[in-house]
Amino acid sequence: MKTKIILHLFCCILVFALVLGGIAMAWFSGKDTASFTSMITGTVNFTVDDGEVSESEKAGTCCWKKTPKNWAFHWTFENEGSKEGYLRARVNEMAHIGETAWAKGERFTDQGQWGMYYEFEPGGEGKHFTPLKAGQHYEVGEVKTWSDDDNFYLNVAIDSYWKISKLHLAVTDCLDLIPTNIPNNPIPGRFPFKEELSNENDGFEFKIPKDGEYSRGALEGETYDWHNKSPLYVALHAEITKADNNDGGSIQWEVTSDCPDCSDCPYIWRDGRDGWWYYCGTVSPGEKVKLCLTAGKAEVGTYYISVEGEGIQASNQARQHLWPNWPCD
Repeated sequence: MKTKIILHLFCCILVFALVLGGIAMAWFSGKDTASFTSMITGTVNFTVDDGEVSESEKAGTCCWKKTPKNWAFHWTFENEGSKEGYLRARVNEMAHIGETAWAKGERFTDQGQWGMYYEFEPGGEGKHFTPLKAGQHYEVGEVKTWSDDDNFYLNVAIDSYWKISKLHLAVTDCLDLIPTNIPNNPIPGRFPFKEELSNENDGFEFKIPKDGEYSRGALEGETYDWHNKSPLYVALHAEITKADNNDGGSIQWEVTSDCPDCSDCPYIWRDGRDGWWYYCGTVSPGEKVKLCLTAGKAEVGTYYISVEGEGIQASNQARQHLWPNWPCD
């Protein structure tokens, strides 16, 4: 699958070019919707195509991995100049470590959003426990629900790794009263109870009288009475962010061992431990080489992935002078 944007676990947006002339070096990167961006300043000119990213294994295509924890990316570089050159590439990542979370229950709809609700039997000493799930797959906390003669209670506990920025809660005695659109996707912004928090890590507890009037949202002005009503329908939506998030990435990159799918592929990429991946060989005019990297481990969040490249001529000892961290010798 060729794409520019992968949202929820990863996002890939890239079109890049790099250009070199003589021993001097110049490169730039940019974004485009249809074509390459390039600039020629000499006789060594590398371009790189849009990256490909995988989410499932596909026949005849290398680099695909089944598990979301092993997303594979590959980019093809081409020397469009007239001289041999050396090539190195760097993957940049910007992370937005934030997620939407719902109290686990039944989905409102099998299509569209994955918002959920659960049923609660009010009264007595019974308490209802359910996980707080982020990104559909990760448990990041716990939601506890109970009531007494006068009030309904809901407590949200969040793991220390996360903080809560917003909570939206709907509690009704009729499922159809929970605000949704077509085709039955929940609308958290129109839920009757809302709390904006300063990225709280201590969680939050709602205490709501069993009878009263909704003060906001789609049900504003409507009265309710949950005494002797069973069950109640509860939908809790949370916006959470990574604790101590500095917008930096945390992806562990590895060279994909089976890419390309050939036994005599001449090129080898090595990690220079300086932020660059080095191609251990020269690239002839017209030759294409492929960089295949696997994101072996990453934190939950949305990542914006871009690649940039640099190239230098193979003559006049340019590599020895400009790339002292060359790892291939």
